[in-house]
Amino acid sequence: MKKLFFVIIFFLLIVSLIISKFFYNTLLVSFKHTVKANNQRDFNVLILGKPGPGYIGSENTDSILVAHFVKDQKKVFLIPIPRDLIVENENGDLEKINALYGEKNIKLLLNKASLFTGLDINNFLVVDIRLIKKIVDFLGGIEIVLDAPVVDAASFYYLPKGKVKLDGELTELVLRSRFNSEGDFFRIKNQIKVLQALQQKILSLSFASQLQLVAFVFNNKYDWETNMRKEDLLVLFNEFRNDMRDITFKPIIVDLKSGVLRSGYFTIKNFANVYGIYPLGGVDHYLYVKAYIQSQMK
Repeated sequence: MKKLFFVIIFFLLIVSLIISKFFYNTLLVSFKHTVKANNQRDFNVLILGKPGPGYIGSENTDSILVAHFVKDQKKVFLIPIPRDLIVENENGDLEKINALYGEKNIKLLLNKASLFTGLDINNFLVVDIRLIKKIVDFLGGIEIVLDAPVVDAASFYYLPKGKVKLDGELTELVLRSRFNSEGDFFRIKNQIKVLQALQQKILSLSFASQLQLVAFVFNNKYDWETNMRKEDLLVLFNEFRNDMRDITFKPIIVDLKSGVLRSGYFTIKNFANVYGIYPLGGVDHYLYVKAYIQSQMK
């Protein structure tokens, strides 16, 4: 049973770590075991990232993504939430969703993510970007195929289109780079490629090597923390353990092209003309967003 616990901790950490949507991310993952109307058990995970200590806006969760595990389809639907999404706080004031964690308002953050997706989300896991880089290096690197060049906006370091091998440092570049006309959504697509590459690399390891990686993660305990219970993790493992090698990841990109989001400028905390994204139905009205997400879950 102890080995099973290690394996599922490892599985959750890897899934969580790789989808960091923004530069120098730390991830916050919210997990809840839910039951659908047809009694098919699913799991929902909210993944968030922040720059971390030493960086400007260190507490802003500039990475926000929901992973929806569907056992009967053997799929994990990946649903990014724009970091610039405008939401109302408890006082009716406007804020960007990426600021809520830094304000220690995790409850509201989870609520907004649940409203956006229509999924229930409760618990969390926080992971530092340093661990992502260490894991990639531990694995000896990964390979992905870039659909477009990736450029560091500061140094202009350039990764060409096509197949590239990434070490920890280059993985960080791919995870954070949005130097593209699609901006954040360009970055999201590349991060999903990284996730898929890591899934393949990890599954190719022997069980002994997987356990070594789990031990490595636990030895870096200061780079992550969680409020998830051992019991919940074991439930998740029990539900998916027979399907882990067959699970596929399907992104559901809710962007401006989807037709259910709009962009504009707002006044937030006395700052005028702040760029933000909001639902077609208006701030905090997610009817069309949820309908779009449901239509893509095939």
